[in-house]
Amino acid sequence: LLNDCDAGIKDHYVKVIKKKTNAASIKSVSLLIDEAIEKGNSENTITNEEDPEEIQTDPEIVAMAEQIAHDPMLFKNKIDLVNQLGVIGERKNIGLNFLVMDSCLLPMGGAGSEALALKNSGHYGAGKSFPLFMCLKLYPKSAYHLITGGSDKSLYHIQGGLKHKALILAEALALESSGRGDNELAYAIRSLVSEGRLKYQYTGWKGKEKVTIVKKMEGPTSLLTTTIRGKLEDQLEDRLITMHPNATAAQTQNIIERTAEIASGTGQLVDEKIIAAFKNFHESLDPVEVVVPYAKDISDFVNRGGSLPISARRAFKRVLSAIKTIALIHQKQRERDDRGRVIAEYCDYALAYQLTGDAYMESIGNGKKYTEKRMKIIEKYGKIMPKDLAKLICITGAAISQWMKTLLK
Repeated sequence: LLNDCDAGIKDHYVKVIKKKTNAASIKSVSLLIDEAIEKGNSENTITNEEDPEEIQTDPEIVAMAEQIAHDPMLFKNKIDLVNQLGVIGERKNIGLNFLVMDSCLLPMGGAGSEALALKNSGHYGAGKSFPLFMCLKLYPKSAYHLITGGSDKSLYHIQGGLKHKALILAEALALESSGRGDNELAYAIRSLVSEGRLKYQYTGWKGKEKVTIVKKMEGPTSLLTTTIRGKLEDQLEDRLITMHPNATAAQTQNIIERTAEIASGTGQLVDEKIIAAFKNFHESLDPVEVVVPYAKDISDFVNRGGSLPISARRAFKRVLSAIKTIALIHQKQRERDDRGRVIAEYCDYALAYQLTGDAYMESIGNGKKYTEKRMKIIEKYGKIMPKDLAKLICITGAAISQWMKTLLK
């Protein structure tokens, strides 16, 4: 009955139930009701045979998916397909979206989740969300959970859970630093990303007896979000790969041209069977452990320059997760050791380096690519206010401030 009531009536009866049952709090009653509603909804869910999203795939698409799985160029072809769907350029960012999406398939490690988290930070209208949503077209809906916001405890009641799924937060407003202490939703997402699980306990009733009820949400779960801010909640920020959309004038012209092509009906069409084959390919991937035999060589290379900031610890782990993810995607093309683990090849590192190199350098405060470009502008204009520099390169003032702080230190 409560499921069919509007919010006001539901709130009224929650208070009545709390009073009649001497429950510990309104929150505990609400959680029990939400669990009952969730259980009822799951019992009424239509079967796979009735769900058009889960109709058995035809043999032609299965065969195409198998070809994709054995194609050494599958990652490049996947990026090509997103460009055909209407995304101009942004190839590295498209690749990072795929990388983070697929990292949720990495099994839990000894120190927690190895799944990656990604933030696309850029100016209003710079094209942060469109490439992400085009990437999602190549994944079955079972591979991700999309939200635009949520209450503090909403993650604990997601139907189907978040294990080996990507959490897509369309705009990271709920995760941004507000100066008022830790954000509970940000804390939950941070725990899910780093530890790979959530656990929340509260006091409830079993008959007339008070009991502790434990609500769990298992990962590993990857995270993708967009923001106009330079920085999110501090501790979450330290766990993210950061990328930026192409905000150049040339990119704006190209986007306008492509938008006109699509509106005129002359844009490039994509075969729906190819999209279905990529969805089937993703469903065929198994969560499997990956080993990187040359990891020590990479660490020696990273350490060759002497002291590094503390942020390099997590940044280096993200690089290894990137290598493992790319090897996992190519699992049907890679050898396995005697324990069944996929063995990463050097080409997996080559691709991970191209995708994460700039993000790694930025995360340790050495964003050379961005620094050189910005220094040239400062040399050209002379003394310039941070807000004016931000306008010239089409990013937020917060992003400029964050970049400046490291250099000033």
